Amino acid sequence: MATVPAVLRRPVAAFAALGLAVAALLVAPAAPASAAAANPPGVHILNQAGEYGPECPTGWFCLFNGLRYTWWSFAALPGTDIPDLSSLKFSNGASIDGSWSYSNRTLLTYCVYSEPDYRGNSFAAVPGFTWDAGWAIKSAKPC
Repeated sequence: MATVPAVLRRPVAAFAALGLAVAALLVAPAAPASAAAANPPGVHILNQAGEYGPECPTGWFCLFNGLRYTWWSFAALPGTDIPDLSSLKFSNGASIDGSWSYSNRTLLTYCVYSEPDYRGNSFAAVPGFTWDAGWAIKSAKPC
């Protein structure tokens, strides 16, 4: 049996360790689907931690569960449709029935509605506008 020269032992050992690490990643189980929110593309969780979370980032359209831009919230990239706010999920699987305030920090006008699927009362949220709604917002899309 041939022995490995001392000069090559370290690189060979490192290569073997790398191979084992890659193999472990390939056979590791994936996270369960319930552990991650499965929201549509363009919709992201902004705050699920408590009453006062981050502000709506510039360039995003944000919907907040509480008045004055508080509590659990979602942020949507410009142009994203949200046909039913209650279908959006947080990482723990929870959802909100409606939004009581929003912030439009995009360059687009968004139409917000009091019912899912763009029905009910509506209001045009112009760029740069924030609002405490008089009714729960249940859907939103660019006008």
